[in-house]
Amino acid sequence: MLKAYGYRVRDRLGNPFSGIIEAQNKETVVSRLQNQGYYIIKVYPVLFQWNKLFRKQGVNKKDLAAFCRQLAAMISAGVPILACLAVLEYHVKSRRLSGITGNLIRSLEQGYPFSETLQQYPNVFPKIFIGMIKAGEQSGNLDHTLEQVALHFEKEYDLEERVKLAISYPLIVAVVSLIALLIIITFVFPPLVHMLNQQNTALPLATRVLLGINNFMAKYWYLVLTFTVLFYLTVVGMYRMTRGRILIDKTLLGLPLCGNFIKTICITRFCRTLSLLIRSGIPIIQAMDTAKGTVPNTVVAMAIDETRNNISRGLEVAEGLVQSQIFPPMVTQMVKVGEKTGELDKPLEQVASFYEKELHNALSRIISLAEPVLIIIVGGIIGFLVSSVYLPMVKVIETIYE
Repeated sequence: MLKAYGYRVRDRLGNPFSGIIEAQNKETVVSRLQNQGYYIIKVYPVLFQWNKLFRKQGVNKKDLAAFCRQLAAMISAGVPILACLAVLEYHVKSRRLSGITGNLIRSLEQGYPFSETLQQYPNVFPKIFIGMIKAGEQSGNLDHTLEQVALHFEKEYDLEERVKLAISYPLIVAVVSLIALLIIITFVFPPLVHMLNQQNTALPLATRVLLGINNFMAKYWYLVLTFTVLFYLTVVGMYRMTRGRILIDKTLLGLPLCGNFIKTICITRFCRTLSLLIRSGIPIIQAMDTAKGTVPNTVVAMAIDETRNNISRGLEVAEGLVQSQIFPPMVTQMVKVGEKTGELDKPLEQVASFYEKELHNALSRIISLAEPVLIIIVGGIIGFLVSSVYLPMVKVIETIYE
């Protein structure tokens, strides 16, 4: 298991740098930093990284895809890899990727292979990227390999963006509705309640409910805030622990609609990645171990790991997938055909394309259905807010005329 280590160093010009590296042990961190030409001031273990709670680690897949395409174009044109990286260092959009590219250049200048220098940044370059680069170096087709990796990252990025789009619309509506509710409770409601109390007017049910919410928030707002923060930290903390992550992922897989959606995403990513790795000549056991890392659910990843172990004991790939009880019959039958024909990568790519289309169609349906459903929900919230404010005013007017 990788551990986090903080470091403070100086470069050859004496400029100070600091950061965090994940590695097996302290000696590995020292070796990496020395290989990059840094003078080490201090290396120390980091017990907890608060920034991981609020900031996503790594580099955007879109930036990685652009990095791979530009690098492939220059390599295919005959430009040496050091010169390619020197150009990319100042042209990539991601500041973090730009800084890492400079470190890659220094490692390559010291004679390290490209794939080995990439392994120093596991949070930036995923296993599939490093494995494909290593295969490309061995085959001598690094430019073609980079094109395939770029296409893979572009498809992954497109899928992630579609999922974010399906989730963001309901989330934005929910946040706006909550803000509107808080504004009415905080600023509109108290003067109205004060006026109604002076008139000795009986309050309608909707008004009493809103008044109860207002009183509770006024008295116990600190408890609500504390509970929310603690709940967030608990969930994030559990997900960073193996048992907690398994429990959460198992619960998500068991949900009626969400479970099937997550499973489809896992199957799509696994099949596409495995197809790409096998096509590059990577052995099936190593390819499955790498493809497992692209699956976003721990329970599915454990099933894939068990399948890999069964295959290493002599079981066929299709039979191993059947025993996992995760993959549907279509996937196992296509894999069985691929094993018989000796071209396992092609049916896996076809399966990935099929489920990718299914995901796109499902996301389109979710987005189209979300609009009328959210209109009804928002209409109900607005109706509740209007009735809680408007009905007491009507009663006050009736009292005045009486």
